Amino acid sequence: MRTEVLGKEHQPDFVGKAAIKDSGAAERFSVHLAAEDPRLFMSCLNAQAPAVGGKHRLLLDGVDVGYVTSGFYGFRAGRAVMLAMIDKHPELGLTGKKALTSVEPGRLRLSDDTGAPASAVAVVKDAEALVAQSTPLPAAL
Repeated sequence: MRTEVLGKEHQPDFVGKAAIKDSGAAERFSVHLAAEDPRLFMSCLNAQAPAVGGKHRLLLDGVDVGYVTSGFYGFRAGRAVMLAMIDKHPELGLTGKKALTSVEPGRLRLSDDTGAPASAVAVVKDAEALVAQSTPLPAAL
């Protein structure tokens, strides 16, 4: 079987292609995050965005910029890992199709049950590197 890479002008049509072209720039971006504190335990799955001012929201310098869609403790990573939707925000430098690759440590925080800033989170650029830098689990007795 032969695979051929096609340029934008040669991409085949598919259902929804016109809608994607007409929709304009993205308003939100998906991002992979990890808790900076390895003691944070998280277990959540948000099918809908949690209420602003509630838990599982992401705060940049105290301003609500998004929410966690799913997050759990990653035993291989040695910390909580999560996927989140982040609004296009000028402070994050998100324009066009750019991906969020970093945020200064401590600026992006996960909200607690009361909506107050709690645990700091960091952007994960390389999941394999995150696992490699984690502390190994103790051997079973």
